[in-house]
Amino acid sequence: MAQETFNSSTTWTCPAGVTSVAAECWGGGGSGGNGSLPSAGGGGGGGAYSKKNTIVTTPGNNYTVTVGAAAGDTSFVDVSTVLAKGG
Repeated sequence: MAQETFNSSTTWTCPAGVTSVAAECWGGGGSGGNGSLPSAGGGGGGGAYSKKNTIVTTPGNNYTVTVGAAAGDTSFVDVSTVLAKGG
């Protein structure tokens, strides 16, 4: 089974013969708080994780991949298909 990893937002074109995919998304982690010693800022929250095992696709069609930066949301197709909220 082929696997692709995306580190930035892009458009994915469904290959010939592929009629469904599984997608895993990780939201961007939150940035830590500002502060100076002795009271440094707290750490940022971790991003969420989401997975959907069967997403129906059509060979040759384009699908949106959104990769969230710090605290940003990550999704496949749109936020109602697969969404991992940022921290």
